[in-house]
Amino acid sequence: MTDRAKRPKGLRGVHVLAMMGGFFSVVIATDIVFIFHAVSSFPGEVTPRSYVQGIEFNSELERKAKQDELGWTVGIGLSQSEDALVVDLKDAAGVPLNGQEVRAAVRSPGLPSADFELGLDPLGEGLYSGALGDVRGRLDVSVEIRSSGQDLMFEAHRRLRRQ
Repeated sequence: MTDRAKRPKGLRGVHVLAMMGGFFSVVIATDIVFIFHAVSSFPGEVTPRSYVQGIEFNSELERKAKQDELGWTVGIGLSQSEDALVVDLKDAAGVPLNGQEVRAAVRSPGLPSADFELGLDPLGEGLYSGALGDVRGRLDVSVEIRSSGQDLMFEAHRRLRRQ
């Protein structure tokens, strides 16, 4: 009789080694796929030019102080049908401000590819509006107000939820 016939037919060391190798191969391959998708879907940079913004911080504080001196109030919301962004702009005395150039940056937290900017059209009585398109969920809205193409005069931020 040969040596081959005398070996038991049960689980042997080579089988355990193959099962362990297969298990860890699957775990490592899955980790590689998850890491690839995590890095490719979110590069980690939320604020572009963060270094430059840090250097210009003092000038940003001065601009915000000038904005506070204006005393304007900015209401940011959605239209009743939630298909448009509406901005209500009033001066310190509560008088509607017309004739301003109003732009909005709409950011979707966690999904930078859905971010966009839009110019708002004047509706009269200090109201400005712009279509939002198909974006849904939480929206971080930043509104910039300029007067006749001048430097930034006023900036306001608000988080909205669109169903």
